[in-house]
This record gives sequence, structure tokens and C-alpha cells, in this order.
Amino acid sequence: MTATPPVVPFVLEISFAGLCLYLRHPTDGRIGIVIPDGRDRPRPLTLPDGTIADPPHVGYLSCDAENVVGLTGGMSGELVHQFSNEALDFGFPSAAVDATDLKLPELDRISQQLQPINGLFSAKPSDVLLMRTILSGGALTSPQGKAVWTFDNSNPPGYGGLFAEDIVWTREVPDNQLELRLTDWSGATTSIVTLKPAHPGGKVSLRIANLCSDNTLQWPALGIPRITVQQHDLDFRFFYLLLEPTTGSWEDLILSRGGRLPVPGVDPRTVGVRTTPPGCISLKATYTF
Repeated sequence: MTATPPVVPFVLEISFAGLCLYLRHPTDGRIGIVIPDGRDRPRPLTLPDGTIADPPHVGYLSCDAENVVGLTGGMSGELVHQFSNEALDFGFPSAAVDATDLKLPELDRISQQLQPINGLFSAKPSDVLLMRTILSGGALTSPQGKAVWTFDNSNPPGYGGLFAEDIVWTREVPDNQLELRLTDWSGATTSIVTLKPAHPGGKVSLRIANLCSDNTLQWPALGIPRITVQQHDLDFRFFYLLLEPTTGSWEDLILSRGGRLPVPGVDPRTVGVRTTPPGCISLKATYTF
């Protein structure tokens, strides 16, 4: 008779980068994350201000192949899954996330006339939603930002700060392995990936990102040129695909903002020349799901 192996909890660590909208549930403290669909398409997406959503972005999940249960042949390196209108379920029971150290711009500080669109966690969400997931338990943390960003046409004006470019969620998994389930919007399972640490009680690290389509995976082997940070993070405009005015029309709101949507601008004196690509700034808001 085979003995049941003892349960040895391990640490799950997920780093998030790029265009991710963090939505805190107002009562139970869970965090929903939604990603806008910025993939290239025959007919480019038009933003509420009439401009084209560009450049294309790619959303994906990646992990170390050695943490994937069931791979054969000694496969090594990264396992990558590109998101395509689906939900990611970690299977954890509902629990509040400690997000007190989440250094991101707040939607209601940028504008109290904007809110996330309805139905982001329904069976029929907007067709511009690429991926959604819900975090339960653990803590979301972010390092100090590398540049001072300011929304020059926020309401009130001048809202800004040292916003983070990378966010990390860490929590304990009370088992020897973890099953990730990808589903369509109705909840029907499309893929299952089982993960476990290389050594009992170790750590499994994942990355979820939604980045510009040039060197999206940020592989050093492709080379990263020295880059001077652009003055405005125009990629931030993709978030407006997942937002709507609280009252009135987009036209009225945009006219009240001088004909353009708020985007963060960087003070180049705070960063100078960098040896890594400038990251996209994410966004946080409160939302019932």
C-alpha cells in the first residue's frame, strides 16, 4: 500500500506587469484583475477620443517549465500561455488581500467622472476584455516607482506620484501542488495546468503581463537597447476601453478635459537614460464583482 505523501505548503509568487486594472471589492477585500485586449487586429480599435489604440499589446502568463507537472523529456526554460478572452482561476477560497502597499494611480483621483464598465465578471463581458482573474488571500506589494508621473489634466489637476511598474502577489499554498484552471467567460474549463515547486516547500513563480508587442517576454537574449523614457505613457489610453463615464457621454467628458483623455506624463529629470524598457503604468479602482 502506497503511503500518502505529507502535505508541505509552498509559496506562490506572481509578478504582474503592463496594462492591468486592479479592482478591489468594496466589502470582502478580494482583488479582481482585468486586462484590456490590445492585440493586433485587421480593424484597429478606436478609443473614446477618436484616436487609434496603438501599439499592439500582448497579454500572457509564463512560468518555469520545471514547475509544471506532467511535462516529459526534461523540458526546461519558460512555458508561456497567451491569453485569449478567458478567465484564470486559482481555486482559492474567498479571502481579503492585503493591498496596503499598492503604489498605483487611483481612478477616482484621476477623475470622479469615470468608472469601470459593468459586467467585467459576467458571462458576457465586453469584447475588449482579454483576461480576468480574482486574487484571494496573501498580499499585493510594489516597489517604489522609478519615475515621477503626473496626470496633467486630472480632476483636480496635478495628481501624480512615484507609481510602480511591477506588482507582486505572494501567498501560501496549503498543498503540495496548485491547479490553475483557464475557462471561457461562461466558466467552462478550456485548460488545466498543475504546478508544484521543484523542491518540497519551495516557491513557484509566475508572471502575468500585458506589454507592447516588441520583446513582450522581455528575454535578455533579444537585446534591450538603452532607452530614454518618453514624456507620456500613451499606452495608458487602453484602459479607457474598460471604463465609462459615470454620467453623460464620452464626448462631453473629453470636451471638459480639453479634448483629450488623461494620461500620465513623466518628469524626465527623475529617470534620465535607462537600460530597461520603460514600463506601462497600471491603474486601481473599487468595483463590485
